[in-house]
Amino acid sequence: MNLLRAMSRLPLSLWLRGLALAICVIAMLAFGLAVVAAAVVAVGIGALIYKARDWLGGLFRPRAPVPVRARVGRVSDAEYTIVDRRH
Repeated sequence: MNLLRAMSRLPLSLWLRGLALAICVIAMLAFGLAVVAAAVVAVGIGALIYKARDWLGGLFRPRAPVPVRARVGRVSDAEYTIVDRRH
């Protein structure tokens, strides 16, 4: 209860300054959030434009032929010996 009494004795100018400070802090937080949101939207739009440009360019470009895989006779250089242990 002592804290409330001490706060009630503060002059009006101090209360008005505190209110103005609170409004400024809220406005700066909102502006900062808006700046971050705008940056995220700008990066997203930039990525979409880049992908759309690449996609549209690919529509008119001839496709490269798919290279044929060479058959490999042996997969490994190792020699294996099967040991029969049925005695």
